[in-house]
Amino acid sequence: MKRILSADDDYERQMQTRAKENARRIRALILLLRFCGLRISDAVNLSTEQVAGSRLFLYTQKTGVPVHLVLPDVLLDALEHTPMASTRHWFWSGVGEL
Repeated sequence: MKRILSADDDYERQMQTRAKENARRIRALILLLRFCGLRISDAVNLSTEQVAGSRLFLYTQKTGVPVHLVLPDVLLDALEHTPMASTRHWFWSGVGEL
């Protein structure tokens, strides 16, 4: 995990402004996958409506299973500093198919 996050830090330091925003999204996505154990499709579709305070609540897309978790501070901080891809989504615009 440390090596993955270190690689993301290196990427952010070396890239231009737009790539720096993407590096922040990558970091938040990595932490989301690490701490929540979500499928990638559920993680990239995460919307602001599914996070309330320090809690996450969603139904998985594949099986409809409810997921209700308390998010760690490191993940909340990463999401707070992640540029939004749309008004409701951190990782994609919410338009079209993934």
